[in-house]
Amino acid sequence: MVINIFIFLLTFFHGTIHQNLNASLGTVKIGIVLPNSNSILVYWQGYPNSAAAVTTALKVAKQNNTILEKVNFEFVITMNECVSSEAAGELFNLINVQKINVLFGPPCYSTANVAMNIATYYNIPLYLFGTSSLQEIADFSTYNVVTSVMPSYSDFVIGLARLLIKFQWTNVAIVTYETPLKLNRCGIFYEQADQKITQEFEQINVVYQRNMVNFSPDNLKKVTDDIKKLTRVIVICMDDLDKLRSFMLAAYDNGMNTSDYVYINCDVDMDIYVNEENKNAMIDYKSPPDGRDEEALSMYKWMFHLDFSVLGGMSSEYNNFRVSMPRLMREPPFNCTTECEKYNVSSVYAPYLFDSAYLYFLSLGLALNNNGTNPNATAIADNGTLVTSYSIGEFNGITGQVQISKNLTCETRLTFSTYFNNGLNISIWIYMLVVGDDAEFNISYTDPATTIFAVRGGVTPLNVPKCGYEDEFCQPSFIEKSPVGFAFIIVGGVIILVVIIVLMIYLYIMKKREEEKENELWRMYFGSVIKYSDYKGSIVQIQSKRSLLSTSQTSTKQSFKDKAEGKHQLYVFHTEPIMGRIHEV
Repeated sequence: MVINIFIFLLTFFHGTIHQNLNASLGTVKIGIVLPNSNSILVYWQGYPNSAAAVTTALKVAKQNNTILEKVNFEFVITMNECVSSEAAGELFNLINVQKINVLFGPPCYSTANVAMNIATYYNIPLYLFGTSSLQEIADFSTYNVVTSVMPSYSDFVIGLARLLIKFQWTNVAIVTYETPLKLNRCGIFYEQADQKITQEFEQINVVYQRNMVNFSPDNLKKVTDDIKKLTRVIVICMDDLDKLRSFMLAAYDNGMNTSDYVYINCDVDMDIYVNEENKNAMIDYKSPPDGRDEEALSMYKWMFHLDFSVLGGMSSEYNNFRVSMPRLMREPPFNCTTECEKYNVSSVYAPYLFDSAYLYFLSLGLALNNNGTNPNATAIADNGTLVTSYSIGEFNGITGQVQISKNLTCETRLTFSTYFNNGLNISIWIYMLVVGDDAEFNISYTDPATTIFAVRGGVTPLNVPKCGYEDEFCQPSFIEKSPVGFAFIIVGGVIILVVIIVLMIYLYIMKKREEEKENELWRMYFGSVIKYSDYKGSIVQIQSKRSLLSTSQTSTKQSFKDKAEGKHQLYVFHTEPIMGRIHEV
């Protein structure tokens, strides 16, 4: 039977836990650096609500790595409130005096930078977690013994960009709010979005961006007015859910609650919960409430949820692990009762400390198994690059399935979802794995019209709506704009048309009368027209009578040669000769 004996010695700066095992392959000293006094730091990653994550991870690792049962693990705990100068001295003591073989923490960004350089110099494996991963670490690949199990904000932004390009949502607004109480996480996201999207993705046009400070009704109205004129795709990251609710209500009041609008709510807190644990983002928890919960909840219909994936692996134990932390801290070797009793749940980033420790123990077990039947655990643990080389690949962590790259960084996994049950739950439609500057998509739907876009009538939102951002492509007709004016135009048109018709009728009548007058001039009674031959005969008779009266008289009449036959005949009308044409009827 294996007997575990823990000796706990805690000073102001550090404590030591000894574990003696029979048939030991050697001793491996584990250094842990955590905050203990600052209540804000403790909430996120403190000793009284996190330290047992390491010992719990060892217990789980031993279940499938029996060789770890033969290793004597000694734990050295040091308290640091994220003070870099103190951390440097404490780390030198841990490495040179305590002779640790691996280091978990410090979890703060400022002290992590110090630890990375020192660990790399001494070839000591360093496993980072907590707020140290919120900021980007330049040239991470140069630290060949430093491993991070937490995803990064830069990868989150790359995944977001690839998602926007996939749906052709290329004109976007980015609106954020940050607060120190939430580690300024959305401010960090804003900086990464400004750097990555605006500078590295030419396909995306950020038409509006604002890290908001003023949430007065007038300013919210101005912000939503400006956005409404420029885009229908709004990326949101709010550290405070009350501010998120205020913004969504302002959008509601501004008529931005239609299927044209796409709101991508970026949940960047890296936990398993939707937005925030035990809280609905669209509910007013103040007393008295403003009475607008129904309107706020209605905006979930147009919102998408983008967050870090905490799925797969041992994620089903995530909540159990967190609520078990107070009990685990009361038990040996910590025996933390009075100091730890005020914490009824683990720190926010304790699950990532578990994964850091679990990955190390898995890596150490692999290194031991691959180095003979009776390896020297101490010697192998001293070789930091050897141990961390076994950390590359996938493992099942309590924060889900985790994949460590060849650079010893966590490859970020994201999920893209819609809300249901009034925002309490989400339906995941797209899984993303960010690799470098690209993303691999795993789509869980076949027909977007009946799934991801079902609440939008099955229509994929457009980058530019059919009518444009300000309805410039769908302007109402003159009839719709001014029906009275249109009526006057119609009446005036009818009057003008009637006048024209009357004028045309008048002109027609006048023309007919003129034609009749002209025809009257040429109209002749048939009885008044005689053939020239007949007329000539009558003239001869008259002249004969006159010749009897006068013996000498000179005739002034014209002489015509008459044709007796043919279509054209000579006639006389009132003594005037005229030509006529004979028609057959």
